[in-house]
Amino acid sequence: MDDSVDRLSKSVQEMKNLGRVKSRDFLFHINNVQTWASTALTNGNTCLDGFADKSMNGKVKDSVTAQVANVVQVTSNALGLFNQFANNNRH
Repeated sequence: MDDSVDRLSKSVQEMKNLGRVKSRDFLFHINNVQTWASTALTNGNTCLDGFADKSMNGKVKDSVTAQVANVVQVTSNALGLFNQFANNNRH
């Protein structure tokens, strides 16, 4: 999850840059946001895969899996919204 948090932090920083860039750099920052958010989503899914092992059972596993699944869903939704923004604002 640390990797996912790092990638999402980078996405947020790139989004902050969008308001400050000239049009020639706009697509560069759009692509960076999409790349970092997509990587965070992949990392979250990989984390979930790690909990699929049957050797891990119990309430802690269920709790962590539910929390990670929620983060993955929210990240997916955010990426979808950003992709719509990107499609509407490509020059």
